[in-house]
Amino acid sequence: MPILKTIDLKKSYKIGARWEPALNGVNIEVEEGEFVSIVGPSGCGKSTLLHLLGGLHRATSGTIFFDGDEITSLPDAVLTEVRRKKMGFVFQRFNLLPTLSARANIEIAMKIRGFPNDNASVEVLRHMGLGEKMHHKPSELSIGEQQRVAIARAIVNRPKLLLADEPTGNLDSENSKRILAEFKRLNKEMGQTILMITHNPDAANTAARILRMKDGYIVER
Repeated sequence: MPILKTIDLKKSYKIGARWEPALNGVNIEVEEGEFVSIVGPSGCGKSTLLHLLGGLHRATSGTIFFDGDEITSLPDAVLTEVRRKKMGFVFQRFNLLPTLSARANIEIAMKIRGFPNDNASVEVLRHMGLGEKMHHKPSELSIGEQQRVAIARAIVNRPKLLLADEPTGNLDSENSKRILAEFKRLNKEMGQTILMITHNPDAANTAARILRMKDGYIVER
């Protein structure tokens, strides 16, 4: 049974007096332990799809199954708990709190998720090659290091699913390669299930499987 599955997933947004479709019936399956990338031009619906899968937005119609449960119709409070305990998110913008150290940025996320405040933050930063910079604030870190802190924050509670939206979009080629290599390591060594949205073909090729989107549809697998 796949860890993530959608059936005829649709999403429309009201613009003025009209409803504009963003997704036109998306059907995907992701197996546990897979690394899947979704590619396509800007405006094709990639980010909309990711936000629906992560429970950040509600679908207009269709169904999402995650970790054996149908989550499309869950009450907001329950869906929030699913998100906190079973999903990790990495975005193009790192969303780090500027007044906190790298370690504190991770530990505040752990507290919100109800994760034990043990040495997990230290261990995950060491795995990311940031053990010597755990007390640095974001302004004292490079752009690539900030993104690695954001990834550490997303995976510290060992989520069932890691959702990444253009995670290398703000990075130069060297840092992009480093981040993608880290995703590949997480997938291979830790069995982390990853679904990554990208417009970059090189980034997409890091994944084991590629889905291509166009005009709100999956057009190629």
